[in-house]
Amino acid sequence: MSGPVISAEGIGLSRSGLEILSGIDLEINLGEFLVILGPNGAGKTSLLRLLAAIDRPSFGKLEILGELVGRSDMRSLRRRVGSVSPVVLDRFIGSTSAFEVVLTGTSGDYAPYWHRYSQFDLDATTEQLRRVDLLDRKETRIDKLSAGERQRLLLARALVGEPELLILDEPAAGLDFPAREDLLEILGGVIDTDKRRPGSVVMVTHHVEEIPRAANSVLLLKSGKVLVKGRVNDVLSSENLSNTFSRDVAINTIGGRFFAIANSSGSSVDGLFS
Repeated sequence: MSGPVISAEGIGLSRSGLEILSGIDLEINLGEFLVILGPNGAGKTSLLRLLAAIDRPSFGKLEILGELVGRSDMRSLRRRVGSVSPVVLDRFIGSTSAFEVVLTGTSGDYAPYWHRYSQFDLDATTEQLRRVDLLDRKETRIDKLSAGERQRLLLARALVGEPELLILDEPAAGLDFPAREDLLEILGGVIDTDKRRPGSVVMVTHHVEEIPRAANSVLLLKSGKVLVKGRVNDVLSSENLSNTFSRDVAINTIGGRFFAIANSSGSSVDGLFS
């Protein structure tokens, strides 16, 4: 395909008369790793579901991978999008092995016995398990995996189908520090613009410290509207984050990663990171 990976013009979403998203203009290009950042209730997950072709906007124009949402086969479009979300694992029984979960990513099924898999599928599954450092756990039941291992497993399942677009719904949520850092390091190498699989990544979080070094753009969302979108270093300022979270926020970078702290003492945030 040519042109933007995602193009949104004035899209919005309403549910039961309540406006959840409004006037979203957005363009995501090949090679872009976009992080959508905002407080709880900002509409991040709702926007992500639109961009993953799970839901349709109530109004506006949305194109994903060159397909106009509402006038395309949504099931076919979803097969071109990889998704990392906790609800995916909920579709598997606990006795399913790690290998089987990733293997089903080649077909889009949720049980390994619904499809006949080729040697290519088996080899691709092994490679993705190695990529996320889970090859030694391939025979382990998923209900015996740690939270961090499950998130890496979901990433491997999403990538094994060679998606053109990867969607990450708070992938580091609930992880302890080591597991979070392991996941963020893996995310640093997921984009492959030469093979275009995935060519772009969209990730949602409400924690600045969960933004991986690989991210090159950020969208700040508040009350269902875009406050600002642009390059990471331009957008992640104390002023912008203070506006987004309605708190006095100081931000700093350490080793290419961003960290923020809210000032609750009533004093200036200047010098908090000094």
